[in-house]
Amino acid sequence: MRLGLGSGADPHATVAELAESCARRGLLALEVSTSDVTAFDSLGHVDDADLGEGVRLTSILADEAHTALATVVARRLAVPLVLDRGHDNEAAVAAASVAMAAGVTALPLMHGPADGWLPLLPATVPFAWQVDDSVMDPASDAERISRHNGGPVCIRLVGGGPETALQDGRGIGATLRVLALAGYAGPLIVTPSSHRYRVAWAGWLGRRGGWGCGSSGDRAASAPLTLTGTGQ
Repeated sequence: MRLGLGSGADPHATVAELAESCARRGLLALEVSTSDVTAFDSLGHVDDADLGEGVRLTSILADEAHTALATVVARRLAVPLVLDRGHDNEAAVAAASVAMAAGVTALPLMHGPADGWLPLLPATVPFAWQVDDSVMDPASDAERISRHNGGPVCIRLVGGGPETALQDGRGIGATLRVLALAGYAGPLIVTPSSHRYRVAWAGWLGRRGGWGCGSSGDRAASAPLTLTGTGQ
C-alpha cells in the first residue's frame, strides 16, 4: 500500500510544503481537503498530480459545501474526488454518482461499521473507507470490505503518525495485514484525530514552526513512518 498524509496534519501549509513533509517522512501520497484552505487554494498553482520526490497527490477530500469547486480541481488534475458526508453514507454514494456524471472519478467516503453501509453500496461503485473510533472491529470490517468489488480505492486512517502509540488495542496492525493479504495497493492516508495533537504532528513532520505560520520549519531528516504491527 502507498502510505500518505492528509493535509489536516498541517492545515496552514501549502501543497508544496506538505509534499516536502511527505518526502521527509518517506510518504508517497498526499490528500488535500477542501477544509484546509491554504492547501486547497494552493492547488491552483499545481499543474500535475506528481508533486516531485516520489510524492503524488492521490485525492481531494471534499465536504458538501465545496464539492462543486473541488470537482473542477479534481478533473483538471485527474485525481479522485473523495466525498465526505459524515455518517450519511447514502448521501455520499448519491453525491459520488453526480460527480461521476460530471466526468471525475468520485469516491464516497464510507463511515462506521461496514455492516451498516455495505448493503447501500452498489457493486459497481468504487469507494473510500475511513477507519476511526466509530469502527469497532476494523480487521473484521476489512475482510468484508475486501470482498466487495475488489475492496476500497482509498483508505483514511484517523490517527497514526505521532498518535501511533494511541492505536494499541484498536486492531490497526491486524487490519493492515488483512488489507495487505487482500492485495490492497491504494493510498493509506494518515490524518490527525484531533487538533489537540497539533504540536505533536508539527514536530513529527519536522515543521515545528507550522500550524499557523505556513513556514517551512525544521528541515532536519526524519525517520520514515512506521505503523505498529504492520511490517511497514
